[in-house]
Amino acid sequence: MNIKDIIKYIPDYIDQIDIDEEKLKGITKYNIPQSYTTLMSSIIPIFNEMHFHDDFYEMLYVVDGECKYVLEDKIYHLKKGDLAFTFPNSMHQIVSNQNSKRFVCAFTNKYLKKYSSDTTNFFHIFDLMKQTSNFVISFSNKEINKVETLFYRMNQCVLSDKFGSDLQYSLSFLRIMLLLSENILNNKDINDVKYISNPIIQNVMNYVNNNFTKKITIDDIASEVALSPSYLSHFFKNNTGLSLLQFIIKKRLSFAKELLREGTSILDTSIECGFKDYSSFFRSFKKEFDITPHQYIKNIQMEHID
Repeated sequence: MNIKDIIKYIPDYIDQIDIDEEKLKGITKYNIPQSYTTLMSSIIPIFNEMHFHDDFYEMLYVVDGECKYVLEDKIYHLKKGDLAFTFPNSMHQIVSNQNSKRFVCAFTNKYLKKYSSDTTNFFHIFDLMKQTSNFVISFSNKEINKVETLFYRMNQCVLSDKFGSDLQYSLSFLRIMLLLSENILNNKDINDVKYISNPIIQNVMNYVNNNFTKKITIDDIASEVALSPSYLSHFFKNNTGLSLLQFIIKKRLSFAKELLREGTSILDTSIECGFKDYSSFFRSFKKEFDITPHQYIKNIQMEHID
């Protein structure tokens, strides 16, 4: 799933986030902004299945209420002041919400590169997060007001055409990134954030992550976790919103985009990702991303030109 997949939901609740639809559609040449921020509430439709964003990072900050947030095999119980950070290609999902309001800020690798330096390397912070599996931060009461003010300002600036609004957005974004980084560097853990890790889901995801480039079946996975294929299929679907086959295909397609970005040919990509033939790969790619592999390569080439 990419930014356009999220944007297509936004016109359904324009009144809730006070965004002009025409401005939204014209946000960039390809309708894919390098960063955007929006305020969502519990009345807004949410994704009912696990999904991933292959081309951008995502921060979810809870302003009010509570919500359950799934990151890979863990379910986090988020409350006001909690921020969940999602990396590209990480499966995630909001499974429920209780009158919650939350900001979602998405940004691309290219956007963050503009502001990273040798002294302030945000990608080093990301490495620390991955090493410690520290993907959720609970901000202190002192920090909460500051963080929320910054998110509200970003939400107001993201589509504004007023003088200085783009710089105000970037400044607010960077201040949030600095607050997040300080928490990570100070080894602030997530003990205050409750989460549940499901061993069955964890084992299934680990097995698929290690074998999706090969020919694998539901029987193979069921055997690995010592469950019947029918029970496992039902259990996985109930907990993720995805069938096992859908999960495998999403993992393959995520890897496919990485290979295509590296210059691997479309045919070789289809083979290396575990698809049985080129036609299956082409159909799956078009269905998931709404563009063909050839169109995706052209978009990458245009990014380099820009």
